[in-house]
Amino acid sequence: MKEVQSDQFALQNIAFFGRSAEYLCELFDIKDIKSLEGKKVLDCPGGPSGLNKYFKDHQIHCVSVDPLYKLDSEAAAKLGERDVDNCLQLINSDNKAKLETKFTNFADVSHNVRKIFIADYELGKAEGRYVVDQLPQLSFKDQSFDVVLSSHLLFLYAPKSVGGITADEHTPLNYQWHLDSVFELMRVAKQEVRIARCSRFDTYFYEHRLELHPWAKRIIDELHAKKIKTELIETPLHGPIISATYMLRIVL
Repeated sequence: MKEVQSDQFALQNIAFFGRSAEYLCELFDIKDIKSLEGKKVLDCPGGPSGLNKYFKDHQIHCVSVDPLYKLDSEAAAKLGERDVDNCLQLINSDNKAKLETKFTNFADVSHNVRKIFIADYELGKAEGRYVVDQLPQLSFKDQSFDVVLSSHLLFLYAPKSVGGITADEHTPLNYQWHLDSVFELMRVAKQEVRIARCSRFDTYFYEHRLELHPWAKRIIDELHAKKIKTELIETPLHGPIISATYMLRIVL
């Protein structure tokens, strides 16, 4: 991940940044882990989070995919540490945000979660729980999973000009990539897809308010045109600014 010379927070590449299982369950509106019993779950992208290990501990069948799972445990640990530290440095240098103390605490959580992930990583790869794969084309057959979860990729890594955090306005993660990725998640899902966070980053980060990402709205409109049922749910966000975001649930 390269730093961007700017007075506002932006990234050139997707950060290998871990989130806790507790946070992700709340983000995806999973109120009772037992609701996933007997179901196959896809976590895409998985990153260095604690979700897969948490699901395994609760006997939930989960496969997490990420292109960076090609790395060995040592390289994955170093990359995760570097990316969190770089994110924190960029945030702390953003004079408009002025959130140093709050994000330092948030980064500490990510470092702790990554340790849980690394301790489970090699075993998880051997068991087929951590798989090298990526959007917008996944290697799984149609309807391979009952529930598909996707967070902190779609909409978040859109260009800054439309409310994302990617510095490059010509990023491959354009609107068509987002649309293709949503339909790909739907292709491998049997029952439902849940996507979070679907809010603008700029209004969250600088104005401290919740606003639906414009590309999320466009995709919802396209799904409705195809008579596909969706539900937009306001879910908790374990962040240092505001405590809510949007989660898009697509019912198949």
